[in-house]
Amino acid sequence: MFKPSLPAVVLFLFSVSLQSQNTSIVYVRSLNTDSIIENIQSIQMQEYLIKKDRHSPTNRQFQLQTSREFALVCMFDSSCLYSFPDSNEQSAINKIFGYSFGSNHHNNSFRIGWRCKDSVIEVLAYWYIRHMRFDNTLFVIEPGKRFFIQATLDNEKVKINYLIEDMKQEYKVVFYNPEKHPLKNWGYVNYPYFGGRKKSPHEIAIYLKAWIFE
Repeated sequence: MFKPSLPAVVLFLFSVSLQSQNTSIVYVRSLNTDSIIENIQSIQMQEYLIKKDRHSPTNRQFQLQTSREFALVCMFDSSCLYSFPDSNEQSAINKIFGYSFGSNHHNNSFRIGWRCKDSVIEVLAYWYIRHMRFDNTLFVIEPGKRFFIQATLDNEKVKINYLIEDMKQEYKVVFYNPEKHPLKNWGYVNYPYFGGRKKSPHEIAIYLKAWIFE
């Protein structure tokens, strides 16, 4: 059973104080996912605008967490399509949302990532374990379509439920920590981010609503 440490409890209480400032991130004890999926078109999302030559939106906040589960509804608009002449830059994975385990997401973390592939967006599971980076493709989606993802993590694997609007729900299990390396039971929320090393080639808008399970 997950038992948060004293530092984790302090971080969590600090995070709760930020909830009223950020309505796109909601803490919940349970979630009616069937209702969210059924009403995905009416879910109110917040725009995260990444300006040209930037990595991050201006409306992100430092938000701490002690959770191992999250859900989100997200939409990319056509501004999320881009093309770089360097194939390495084109294949770099941008980020939507996720958690660090501890104080550095480049050490240990799990996030949902994305990148442009011609006229569609590839959505991926993306994580670091002991400074090593991995990814696993979930699906591709057209700009303008909404999707739902719920990720439930234990110390070895993550169960991912996902659905693209007007399509059936899918499930995938990703073994993100197969050797069960110990992970901190606290960390911080990772917001939308463009890059890789390359900064946004133009203004990019991502729409997001997320739920953090207490």
